[in-house]
Amino acid sequence: MELGSEIRSVVVEGSGYDPYLAALAFKRMLPDLKVGVRCREGSSNPIGEVASPFLLRQLIGSFGIREVDLHTFGRPTWCLGFRFLWGARGEFIQSFDTAPFRKIPKSEIEAGFLSATDDQRSFSIGEALIRLKKVLPPGVSGDGITGLQVRPEPFTDLLQRACAAVGVETTPEGEIADGGLLVRTDAAADRDDWIEPKDGTVAWRSVTGLRRRSNERMLPFCTVQAHPSGWSWRMDHDDSMGIGFAYDPECVSDDDAREWLLERLGKPAGELRVTDWHGGRTSNPWKADSVHIGDAAGFVQPLSGMRLSLLVHEVQTMCRFMIETGMRPGEQSRRLYKDVIGRARDEIRDFEALHFRYPDDPDSECWKKVSSTTGLGEHEELLGVFESIGPSAKLVNALPTIPGVVGINSWVATFLGLGVPFRGRGEVSEADRAVWRTSLGELEANARRGADSERALVAARSRKG
Repeated sequence: MELGSEIRSVVVEGSGYDPYLAALAFKRMLPDLKVGVRCREGSSNPIGEVASPFLLRQLIGSFGIREVDLHTFGRPTWCLGFRFLWGARGEFIQSFDTAPFRKIPKSEIEAGFLSATDDQRSFSIGEALIRLKKVLPPGVSGDGITGLQVRPEPFTDLLQRACAAVGVETTPEGEIADGGLLVRTDAAADRDDWIEPKDGTVAWRSVTGLRRRSNERMLPFCTVQAHPSGWSWRMDHDDSMGIGFAYDPECVSDDDAREWLLERLGKPAGELRVTDWHGGRTSNPWKADSVHIGDAAGFVQPLSGMRLSLLVHEVQTMCRFMIETGMRPGEQSRRLYKDVIGRARDEIRDFEALHFRYPDDPDSECWKKVSSTTGLGEHEELLGVFESIGPSAKLVNALPTIPGVVGINSWVATFLGLGVPFRGRGEVSEADRAVWRTSLGELEANARRGADSERALVAARSRKG
């Protein structure tokens, strides 16, 4: 790699909890680096967001946050994945630990083929738990299964405490010193180098709001639902529930979207927030001493649950190039970073677009427009191979990038959940069907041993450090 100027400090600029998360990642990976945060006015969306098991693993394993502090100060709730009310089947579960290639004992047929002949049922313990609205049973490790649903205020407090503990400084406005790198996390104002998808995309807008919890059960997953005029998502916190509605402003007026949300919120807790979603990504995230990560590098929709994980992935990729060049990354490092991050963001964008290709109501004017203008980019070939051979493990060879940030398991589980037809079904004997149903019964029996979210949170927050 070509060598450039030595990087001696990093200043992360943004609002909400993103700059603190990025600064903590920098400081933990490069302890000798001087790291500061420049937090400007603005906040994260008040309804919160999903954090995947990858992020949970980073918070506790790599960033040094104790589990007791995570629950005491961050006050997250559990999240095992998503329940989609969407697609030809009408409903499907997308857990973080989905396993459509799992081999069922006493059968040579992969789980994906067996589920397609019956009904898409639980491939994994996470999916079985979501169906029963429970969290982990005793004796089952949550690694790779459990993520979080976070709220802005307590999550920001947690990250500020963690940053202070490792020496991250609060930096006032001013010039960046020589040897310093400015890292921006907010949505980029300058979009001269913005890349829009070649096949077009919908200019979604969202309206979001919170309401106080009543006596309804706290759900350990995010619910995503398609509607004739857009789609919604719901997130459960310990004292509130967040609901968002995404819509095409050319098909739905802002007033109608707000009315839709207010009908579901009743009396909202606080103001509703309307946000324009800018599709695409920056074509050049690392220019000289300025880097765009997170929302500054591109937008990630909430139905993927990957926004925070991608931000950490970007920081860790930057740090890796700094380490490999002795803290003197040059043009080659910047080009490699641009390629790695560009591929990751394009894959997430294609994965989100897959959901829009197979809507719940394909005859509505909104979804006619969405499905006709949405493509899967480099993952069109993956879709075509699935339509030919079905949920075979060989599909991994059709991924443009292996393993990718979404992963072949999630791609295939979503194909099956949305009801994407395929030709290579083959014959499934009654004996294989019986084995499949026995496997489902075993998963369900294990999941029934799990606790509900309320009891699990009480247990987590009462542990001693």
